[in-house]
Amino acid sequence: MLIFAEKITSRIEYAFAYIFGERGISYAFTTDVSQFTQDLGPKLNYSHRTFADAKTICPSKLLFEEKIEVQNLSKGWFNEMEVIEFSGVSDPVSSLFYVITRYEEYTETKRDKHDRFESKNSIQSTHNWLQIPICDVWSEGIVSFLGLHSNQGSPFAILP
Repeated sequence: MLIFAEKITSRIEYAFAYIFGERGISYAFTTDVSQFTQDLGPKLNYSHRTFADAKTICPSKLLFEEKIEVQNLSKGWFNEMEVIEFSGVSDPVSSLFYVITRYEEYTETKRDKHDRFESKNSIQSTHNWLQIPICDVWSEGIVSFLGLHSNQGSPFAILP
């Protein structure tokens, strides 16, 4: 899988390592348009450019930012999946990054009496995603969108 992005950031690397690396899918990044268009293998365009022979996920700004800032969030849809919409952009890759890094815990000011972030204030609670492995759902949805097959290991289980 060759992934095109205008800029490769550590956030992008982290998110795609979870999506593809954890599922045994080989992938590489490029910012070179010529290399991307000439590649004959499976491709993902993670940019606002248009390529005739590549599936596209239009990115939000989150994975290209370096600072931690409050995000304008709502529920959106990508390929029939509920995802997080960032300032009007439904981006499953940024959604995964936001949730898996617990991004909101750095920006949320509501805390309990012990200064802890409470799950009831999370986006996962807001959208009823707390009891499902939402990052795996998004990852598998992206893999399926691309027409690939995952080597995902064991099924999800909550083990307290």
